[in-house]
Amino acid sequence: MGKPAVSICCITYNHEKYIRDALNSFLMQKTNFPIEILIHDDASTDGTANIIREYEAKYPDIIKTIYQTVNQYSQGKDVSQFNFNRAQGKYIALCEGDDYWCDPQKLQRQFDYMESHPACTLCMHGRYSLDADARDFFPSLHPSPDRIPQNGALYARLLIKMRYNTFYFTASMFFPKKVLDEKMALMQRDTNNGMIWDFMLAFYMAVSGEVHYIKRRMGVYRIHMGSATHNFEEQVASFQKGANHLFRVMAENNGLLDVWTASSDVPPIQKVFSQRVFLLRTLRHCVRIAEGKILYFLWDKMNFCRVH
Repeated sequence: MGKPAVSICCITYNHEKYIRDALNSFLMQKTNFPIEILIHDDASTDGTANIIREYEAKYPDIIKTIYQTVNQYSQGKDVSQFNFNRAQGKYIALCEGDDYWCDPQKLQRQFDYMESHPACTLCMHGRYSLDADARDFFPSLHPSPDRIPQNGALYARLLIKMRYNTFYFTASMFFPKKVLDEKMALMQRDTNNGMIWDFMLAFYMAVSGEVHYIKRRMGVYRIHMGSATHNFEEQVASFQKGANHLFRVMAENNGLLDVWTASSDVPPIQKVFSQRVFLLRTLRHCVRIAEGKILYFLWDKMNFCRVH
């Protein structure tokens, strides 16, 4: 196998129930280019590492692993860097261990678009959402065109304006390794200061070029109380701690301070998270009692596909 064209980067922690879905979705990809699968297990305390070893033994030329003995996230480390630093591909595709892809052509579609549009530095796509506890499965609505503008600077402005509440799906993100390397120092600075890594990554990829959204649902976002080394409450607390300061710094350093200043009407970040929790619980209830028929009405009423 030659040098990989795409590096799939997967971070995982205590995803014993979910990691097989992720690994199988990587291996089912049909591409005309070689890939590598980079997995970082952050000292899982369940059976996650054993499952990964099982797959690694079957596909030693594709799957490349790091098994931590001490949890790195708890030590203040940005665990995404362990995969990024060893990625050999021209492009990087993300998917955490509790999410997965559902289209075998996903990588090929994103690769083909990026190859024919060299100015594009971030390619994303639609998703389904899956309630891991109730097993409710429903499609997320595609965003309106003004939600995902092609101009990366405009998309970055929306990220700043909306204070995180702008559409992006981590497991859909596909971007050039070269651009990642160029922005690595800035990204490490912001991550070390408490910024949620995938938001920060989306921002810096967007300001580097153009953004493209493929209107196909090619991934599944799994809704559950855990995450890739920390729970929901810890995530909210970490984000609240430095969010306002970091948003301002990112806006100022990238010529977007006017957007920050003009967005005083945006609700505090804790309110945004509270609204998301309420919405997910409401949607779960509606799917259970009405088989999803009320979902689109509620979603529209909550203005999730429009920018204010």
